[in-house]
Amino acid sequence: MARADSDRWDLATSVGATATMVAAQRAFNDLVYHGQRSHLIDHIKARGWSVSSHTVKELNAANGFQYPDDEVAQAFADVTYSSAVLTR
Repeated sequence: MARADSDRWDLATSVGATATMVAAQRAFNDLVYHGQRSHLIDHIKARGWSVSSHTVKELNAANGFQYPDDEVAQAFADVTYSSAVLTR
């Protein structure tokens, strides 16, 4: 069957939202370095920076939101956002 400009298709309805999120999680996982490394926060604190760091789950709670309890959300719950200011 040939495709037409009027065809409607989107990933979530074709393969399902869960499959789409699993694919996104796998793609995100490829962006993360899983090898041995020193921790960024410890590294920059030792050099005079004031650092705050919070997980996605903590940030949701701090803003009055309940973090989702599903498998996909839990995979991202420990993603950490950090902010640093040089104090010297």
